[in-house]
Amino acid sequence: MDANVRSSLDHLAVADPEAAKRMQRHLNDWQPADGHVPLDKVVDEVIQALAMEITFGRNFADGMGRMLALGIPSHLDRYRNILKVAADHGPTLANLFASHLIPVLTCGDPKLAGRFDSITRVMLKKGTYTLKAPLETLSVLIRDKEMISALAFLDLLMATYGLDTSYNRTVYLTHTLPRAVIGFSPSRRPWQIRGLTRMIQTDERLADQYLTGLAAGLDLLSETALNDFLDHAIRRHEKDARLGARFLSLESEGAKKMCRDRQVTVPLSLVRSALERYLFARTGSAVAVRPFSALPTIPVEEKMPMPMVLCDGRTIYLPDDMDVMDRQADNAELYKLLVRLEAGVIEFGTFSFDVEKVSDEVGLPQPLDEAGSPVPRSDLARFLRLFEDSNEALDLFTTFEHARIAHEVKRNYPGLHGRLTSILSHGTRLDRIGGSPGGTWYFLYRHLVLGESLKPATRRTASIRPMVDRFRRLIEAGDATVQTSAYMVLKHAKHPEEPVVGRSLGDYRPLVLPFGRRFIPSCFGPVPTAYDQMAADIRDRLAKQQIRVYRSDLCNLLVSQQGQISTTDLKRLIVCTPKNGADKDTAMPSRLDLHAVLCSHGIRQLEKDVDESRAFRYREWDTCMADYLMDRVRLREREITGTSPDIYRQTVTEHSGLVRRIRYAFELLRPEGLTILRQWKEGDDFDYRALLDYAMDKKAGLMPSDRLYIKRTKRQRDVVALLLVDLSRSTGNAVDQSGTRVLDVEKQAIVLLCEALTVVGDRFAIAGFSGSGPLGVDYYRVKDLDEPLDEKVKGRIGAMAPQRSTRMGAAIRHATAVLSNIQARAKLIICLGDGYPNDLAYKGAYAVEDTRRAIMEARTATIHVKAITVNVSDNGQLDRLYGATHHTLIGNVRDLPDRLVRVYSALTRH
Repeated sequence: MDANVRSSLDHLAVADPEAAKRMQRHLNDWQPADGHVPLDKVVDEVIQALAMEITFGRNFADGMGRMLALGIPSHLDRYRNILKVAADHGPTLANLFASHLIPVLTCGDPKLAGRFDSITRVMLKKGTYTLKAPLETLSVLIRDKEMISALAFLDLLMATYGLDTSYNRTVYLTHTLPRAVIGFSPSRRPWQIRGLTRMIQTDERLADQYLTGLAAGLDLLSETALNDFLDHAIRRHEKDARLGARFLSLESEGAKKMCRDRQVTVPLSLVRSALERYLFARTGSAVAVRPFSALPTIPVEEKMPMPMVLCDGRTIYLPDDMDVMDRQADNAELYKLLVRLEAGVIEFGTFSFDVEKVSDEVGLPQPLDEAGSPVPRSDLARFLRLFEDSNEALDLFTTFEHARIAHEVKRNYPGLHGRLTSILSHGTRLDRIGGSPGGTWYFLYRHLVLGESLKPATRRTASIRPMVDRFRRLIEAGDATVQTSAYMVLKHAKHPEEPVVGRSLGDYRPLVLPFGRRFIPSCFGPVPTAYDQMAADIRDRLAKQQIRVYRSDLCNLLVSQQGQISTTDLKRLIVCTPKNGADKDTAMPSRLDLHAVLCSHGIRQLEKDVDESRAFRYREWDTCMADYLMDRVRLREREITGTSPDIYRQTVTEHSGLVRRIRYAFELLRPEGLTILRQWKEGDDFDYRALLDYAMDKKAGLMPSDRLYIKRTKRQRDVVALLLVDLSRSTGNAVDQSGTRVLDVEKQAIVLLCEALTVVGDRFAIAGFSGSGPLGVDYYRVKDLDEPLDEKVKGRIGAMAPQRSTRMGAAIRHATAVLSNIQARAKLIICLGDGYPNDLAYKGAYAVEDTRRAIMEARTATIHVKAITVNVSDNGQLDRLYGATHHTLIGNVRDLPDRLVRVYSALTRH
């Protein structure tokens, strides 16, 4: 940095270090040029701005730094002059311009800057309050490079603030219009803004009806269809303002019909569930379908068309809305087509690509990542590093892999292959998606994938004949994999000095495929990520002992066995062993602790003596995919080991007074043996009160009642309850200085509840649960429904101990299954715990949503689920889990015994 620049910034830092830091980050490599305002003068102006208002000064410093770094004197002078004028009107206006004038001046569109000056003058006549929200929205549009929308938005502001509206109406429009514009779909935002401008120019009161209509379905109209609809609305408004407003807001049946008839856009949300069901049926795994807006950034190479579909092996990304075709049905069909195309790469193992396996097969050095690389590269990215021209290598890999997939589709789904080939051969309005197919290797793609014949008698086709023949022999052998495609690339693109088609690298044109389909190395991930990480961990541990296995083989085995793996399995996967003469049978070191490895990834090894008759499989809700993972969780029923009956007796003795009160209160809950019901038309005996009323009505000449009998009925409670106790590690935490644990207090509450339920006569069961990964959920049977409260049960209550984690969804599903086959008028599950669901790979929103879904499943089976939670702060998640009225929060665990009995009494009183 120049010494003079450093000196000026040091001077500014004395006044405000933050302002100096903001300016410096733009001027690290800046060199003063002729014609620029001296930096000392700029710093003095910033200090004056700081004196006026600290926030304005800092934003002004940031803006001046950006203007200086931009190096355009006219922009700098314009920025300074506007800020000077704004500062004369106060720091509020100056601060707004300091922040939002920068993107206007740096966007590169002089037309936008001119309109900005004009509209801000009009808005200032209304008041400074009109600027904040509109300028924030304008900055967002410019930042997202939506220049057409930005210009349309300025026209909207000019039309709005040029009207003579009241102060209240102006305030309303100032906050409503920017928020509405940001809510428009980016692909349709320009013409929807222009439609809003038309309505305001016609009658500004129609703005509300227009926005209502957009929310009701107008937002899915194309530009031509929307303009046509607005023409009809304006004509109706000219005849009758009230009818025109109803038409615009889609309140009339005629308007709804016209909107449906002109609607061509299909939102992804409308077809997403059907697409995911198709993918599950086709691939056998839960593949998510997500909109492009769910991607942080969409990787698009320069001069390449925007893709209409992307796949990373776990998720297929599609446009948020589809409006390429002229009919709605065709747009919905286009979504299906794209998913059918991408389903092949998932179904036939494209993303199981293992670069190490390919390198070993052809004798190449391993293309490992650079040391210290913060982001691990995908296997495809590592593979492409082997080539001088990685773009050509990627195009060849894409061509061969798509050809392999097409071969597999043709063999397994001949009808689908014919339809897809026909569509790809003839095109589907490809000009609308940013470019037509082409590129240096596109002729080979059309031959291998689409089955078109090669042009005869040309040097180009003759040179690739051996390559085509070799590839066909490999895929027709029946065991071709993604490694086959990589092998072909290595054979024909590794040596650029021997080009296949006789051209120089500079003549190369990238491959552009229909719908922009292509493999993105940065989005090329294995399936699923959790198992791949586990496979990489096991591979690395074995590599330290000079034992080679392939990550892809390990990952495939883990997927097929749901995370379970044994030493015997590993022996079958060994590629090579230490150079000491050992073979595969003796090379597996005993030092590899598979149990520890699996536990570190959230999976517990199954015991060898597992009784499968007491093991159960349950599904789990994946909130990210919005679908169930079938047979995801393995739950095992277990017995409490050990016995401690003294704890039960000790609790009853210590709380003898409370036990007496509880027993008395629950005796009152027991219904009387016989209940008399009066005023029945038939029954067990006459109701003498009714007979007296009958005689008096008869004598008075009134029509007497014929309800003259009583019935004697036997009433009894028919309640079945299951107390589900969380046995996670956290229940071992102490609640006082004497060392009393949360679980100790829970045991006291369970003892008191047992005493109460024995008095009232309800059938009840007690169970505890704990978890260690999806395959290690334990369900401890403490007391079964028909088991008497004997010394064994009391001993199990005392022997309950903290275990591991809290995988609550599976425990609730198993409790629901236990109660589903029981005949009772009322069924109740009470969840007793000290926190939220939390387990390995089962945290946050994922765990909450799965538990919530399990509770909904129980309630669908007419089983009431209530919760009593202790020692946690109420952050709203409990309401999300159980519902606002279905849980009780106890701040002091000492209150649990008394509160548990009260809650149960209240739940079952009626």
